[in-house]
Formats: sequence, structure tokens, C-alpha cells
Amino acid sequence: MSAREEAIAFAVENAVGDFDEGLIRFLVERMMRREDGIFDRRGGEARVVAALIEGSHNAADAAELAMLGAAGADEAVVGLLLEMVPEALDKARAGTHAVLDVPLRGRLEGLGAEELRGLGFAIAYREYAMMTADAARPQAVHVPAGLEWVELDARRAERVYTFLVEAFAGVPGFMAAPPEEMARRLMAHVPPPRVLVDEAGDRLVGIARVKGPDGDGVGRVDLVARAASRRGHGLGRVVLDEALRVLAELGARRFSLDVAADNERALKLYRAYGFEIVAQDTVWRRPLRSED
Repeated sequence: MSAREEAIAFAVENAVGDFDEGLIRFLVERMMRREDGIFDRRGGEARVVAALIEGSHNAADAAELAMLGAAGADEAVVGLLLEMVPEALDKARAGTHAVLDVPLRGRLEGLGAEELRGLGFAIAYREYAMMTADAARPQAVHVPAGLEWVELDARRAERVYTFLVEAFAGVPGFMAAPPEEMARRLMAHVPPPRVLVDEAGDRLVGIARVKGPDGDGVGRVDLVARAASRRGHGLGRVVLDEALRVLAELGARRFSLDVAADNERALKLYRAYGFEIVAQDTVWRRPLRSED
């Protein structure tokens, strides 16, 4: 086994957050832009594998040092990640992005602040992980007249990139794969994403993508969005309810999702469905170019 494959195998075995083998391999094989973009550090009983992600499209024009897998005490893990940052900065500067993001997720998010500030980073945004506290099932919500839910097909998948860029404009943390990669990944997703379309079936109005329940019965709402032009029409509830319906049919007993900490409208909706904040992620950012 090559060093690269061994690092990937470690990351899969010790995945961070909701990363799984499919996502880890997608990031390494499709979203890195250099052969030396994998970082693998060990110290004592701790080990961290991370990747420099330069293939995503986002409003901040950010590259990201994404921790894929980690083992060891929290302080040791963050210490190893911090060792990677100067090298990641040098490599990212050789690319085309404007900033480098370094996320610290879950229980790690409060660590390394002083060191990151010393390296020129500042907090860019925060995200919440939310979960329902019980086995509540979604309530049926009437789909507005003239709209219907259908399974995503190849023709519509080609239009999802533009749809999501418009829907998530200004939302921190939204990072999209290039259009062709996004369409390919959407079509390969299990279960197939659901899209809300108009009567003619030509216009995308909403999308819901979920990840089936894990060993604890927790199903993940991976993606919910409604058309930017339909903001304020109550479609957020319609799209979320479809996602929860699919998860319930898959046997999920509880539901989880992530949301930008400053997205008050979404937080209000999710809390109405019984979601509670269970963890917080902090994303640190540093410019890659001189402002002179």
C-alpha cells in the first residue's frame, strides 16, 4: 500500500465529523489540485491526516486545509494540525485562491486560537451542528399548487450548480464542487436527491439530499435549499419536510444537520422542528495575498 493510500485508510478509520470514505476519496481525488496536497503528521500517540482543498468554488475564493482523520488527545491533534499550517500557506499561495480557511470542528473548535492568531488568522465564521433530541417524525406539509417532488435526473443535475450558487449567495461556508463534478456526485448519491419542480418540470424550485441513518439511527439532512426567487414563500419548511420524510422512510429515529451560526431564519425553522445545537465549528481564515 502506498503512503497516500495508507493515509487515506487511516482517515477513513478515524474520520472527522460526518466524513465517510466516499467523501474523503472525493476530496482527495477530485478536489485537491496537487499531488503533494495530503498532510500526514504524527506525534507520540497522535496522528492527523489533512488535505489542501483547492478545487471548490466559493464566494470567499478560499482554499481549505481540511482535517480528514485524526486520533489522539484533542490538544495533540490540534498541535499537529498547527504544524501543517505554514506549509499549507506556502502551497496555497502558489495557487490562485485569495484566502486559506482552517476549520476546527466540534470539540476542537476552542483550541489553537492563540497560535492561529499568531499565524495571521482570524475567525471568518462559525457553524452549528444540530440534532433532534427525540424520535419525532416529520409532519406532512402541503406542497404548493403547481409544484411537485421528483427524483433528480441527469438533465436537472446539470442545473443544480447555478441553482445552489444563487440559493446560497452570501452564506458563509458554502463551497461547491465544479459543475461537472457536482452533477456527477449528485447522480451517484444514495438515496437519490429529490428536487421540487414546477408543473412543466423545467424549473428547479427546491432540492433535498439526505444521508441514511447511521448505527445510532441518526439520519443526516445533507442539503436543503429553495430557489432564491422564492425566499419568504414558506418553501423552506416544504423542502425540510421532504428531507425528513425520506429519512423517516429509511428508518431514521433522529435527524441531524449543519447551519451557519448567523443564519437566524434557518435556525428559527430548525428549532421549530425540534433541532437543538449539539456542537460548534469555527473556521479561521487568512489572506494569501499582500494587500499592498
